[in-house]
Amino acid sequence: MNYRLLCDIFKRGREYGALKQALEAPVYGKRSPFHVSGLTEGAEYIFLSSVAEDMADGNSPITLVFPDGKKASSYNIFLRSIGMNSAYFPER
Repeated sequence: MNYRLLCDIFKRGREYGALKQALEAPVYGKRSPFHVSGLTEGAEYIFLSSVAEDMADGNSPITLVFPDGKKASSYNIFLRSIGMNSAYFPER
């Protein structure tokens, strides 16, 4: 199935819409982190690229924290492969 089509289907979901609305809401002070769970590995890639695409306005970088360096590196490679700017900072 086409990657672009999968992203479009994913973005139509109620939960995704609620998260996007919360991320786009004005922030007065410090924003609390969001925790997303329950996605399969394939859905995680679609979710991550959808959020990065929707939030990429060039003014505010997005910071994603992963449970381990292997997963963070994998997502960094994926984002770069679909043409997004991404940087990986290994844990210390």
